[in-house]
Amino acid sequence: VSTPMAPSCRTESVVHNKTMAVILEGMGHWPPMEAFDADTARMAMFAVLVSELTEQQSPKLESPMHLFARKAFHSGVWRCPFDLGSLGTSTWVFGRMTPVKYPGRQ
Repeated sequence: VSTPMAPSCRTESVVHNKTMAVILEGMGHWPPMEAFDADTARMAMFAVLVSELTEQQSPKLESPMHLFARKAFHSGVWRCPFDLGSLGTSTWVFGRMTPVKYPGRQ
């Protein structure tokens, strides 16, 4: 079973919604969160799939949750120190006023 979590990414179906596009641009203000371009996410998830298909032996999982957590590419969502429900408005404001498409780059 391969069920890794995919990252937040700028796919056509997401960025056509202006609110979601602005929120994705504001995610970079909350490290370690980051939104990825669709091609980057696609290739990373392909690498995870190839990795899982070429494993010689199925790993022993401590719990069913590890099906999702193991090899997850989660955009930093699981490591964010804030409650995600509290970040919506501020992420939108930051994305609107000072968008950060690629955190860490000037």
